[in-house]
Amino acid sequence: RGAIVDEAALIEALANGTLAGVAHGEWWRLFTAAFLHYGPIHLALNMYSLYITGSLLEHVVGRWRFLLLYAVSGLAGSAGALIASPNAITVGASGAIFGVFGALFVLERARHISSGGQIAALIVINLVFSFLVPGISIGGHIGGLLGGAALMSVLLYVRRSHVYSVAAEVA
Repeated sequence: RGAIVDEAALIEALANGTLAGVAHGEWWRLFTAAFLHYGPIHLALNMYSLYITGSLLEHVVGRWRFLLLYAVSGLAGSAGALIASPNAITVGASGAIFGVFGALFVLERARHISSGGQIAALIVINLVFSFLVPGISIGGHIGGLLGGAALMSVLLYVRRSHVYSVAAEVA
């Protein structure tokens, strides 16, 4: 572990006192952990996933909604990681990427995009991988997935409500 990981990785608290963590006021770790990775393969997998799925989502919802979804999903992933394994040192953008998966799944179910069920298959494959490979943050992945799906559902609801209220005012 390096100094950057010690100062920015997600962790609630360690008993030995080497890392104070989120439980001791270091709230920035909820954000900074998503920008750290354990190595080039971890970074490459996350960035490739983000490029493929993030490009699609950004095209559909726009740059600012995508940024909001990504940030909220990253925070939800951090929350999930802290709930599932509070004393594990966690890094990576996987929670945010799973949030992108969740948002795309909601869009597919709402018939705003069509992928022939590939989003659901992508989620299942990645969740199976998460459970089978040791050391992967299951809580981070599930937290991000739920956060992205929930926020996309809210964004769709707000959009529909706004459209209906404008149409009612015009009529």
